[in-house]
Amino acid sequence: MKTKTILAVDDVELNLEILHSLLDDYNVIKTTCGFTALKIVDEKQIDLIILDIMMPDIDGFEVCQELKQNPRTKKIPILFITANTDEDSIEKAYEIGGNDYITKPFKTKELLARVAMQIDLVDKTENLENLISTQVEQIRSKDSLLIEQSKKAEMGQMIATIAHQLKQPLNVINAIVSGAQLTLMLGDEVDMDEMSNKVQEEVKFMSETIDMYRTFFSSSKEKKLASLEKTIETTLDIIGANTLSVHLVKDYKNDLGFIKIYSNEIIQCVMNLIKNAQDHLNEMKIKKKVIKISTDENKKYQIITVHDNGGGVPEEIQEKIFENYFTTKCEDKGTGIGLHLVKQIIEDKHNGKVYVKNEILEYEDISEMGAKFVIKLRKSD
Repeated sequence: MKTKTILAVDDVELNLEILHSLLDDYNVIKTTCGFTALKIVDEKQIDLIILDIMMPDIDGFEVCQELKQNPRTKKIPILFITANTDEDSIEKAYEIGGNDYITKPFKTKELLARVAMQIDLVDKTENLENLISTQVEQIRSKDSLLIEQSKKAEMGQMIATIAHQLKQPLNVINAIVSGAQLTLMLGDEVDMDEMSNKVQEEVKFMSETIDMYRTFFSSSKEKKLASLEKTIETTLDIIGANTLSVHLVKDYKNDLGFIKIYSNEIIQCVMNLIKNAQDHLNEMKIKKKVIKISTDENKKYQIITVHDNGGGVPEEIQEKIFENYFTTKCEDKGTGIGLHLVKQIIEDKHNGKVYVKNEILEYEDISEMGAKFVIKLRKSD
């Protein structure tokens, strides 16, 4: 493994010599000048910067701000080193992008632990970013179904959803590391094995999430028996239902039997209806946004409904909204392909029915008109 390079910046030569001797497992570059530090970072690959706050020419805060404003250097972790322990200095260090701090005089174990933690976090972050990049590229390259249907806008929205969902485990990892840093600051020992196991659990979750998206983007080859309830729950997992900023109400009929469907295509339809409802509720600036998802059945059909409280669809366009390229959204927010594709999937591939009607939605203290999209899937097919 390549030796990591640390840039140590301190206007006191003795401090630099101490750092150099303590960090003998790393390639340490030393400088007493903040301006020189900026030049070194611009010319060399630096993995971590140990930065003194109090310097005569340009202080550590200014150096940090310069680095964080540069897209090429903003990700380099910065470990502030200072004799100041007042809360204002510490708060400012974090506000401008510092990752951690350590006080003079140096405590060997604490210094080494904090440096190792930042280096380890950099490696894990790079690995996660590479994993995400690779998997997303695979999704894009294999996504022939959406590309063939000219659904570039929907694809972009999906990638944004993936990125949003992956932020949560990354935040958990950051919290784990921050907790360990606090433990060290309080003078206690950190169980590195336990911390590593927790980080690995989050990485596993991210990998499983990406696999779920990859499965979704693969086109179904044949109809298979499936549960509509499970299919809807999979849809909600994919879009991250807890991030929708709406009251999501689920009303599933008990003992609804299995039905032969193209599961991924039904997921795509339900996803489209939910996202359309969310967009409409946001556009209408509804105070209490509600989306109700239900399942039911009759002798011929199993039924999925997606019902919102956004005021409904004007009667004059209720039939048009399923036409190709018809959209009520701004050009940059919709292609008009989504509902037409839903119609094709339900009516052509499943021999079913899809339509919309306006109906009052009852939920808690509200009773408001909304659009109710109905999908009917034949039991016999």
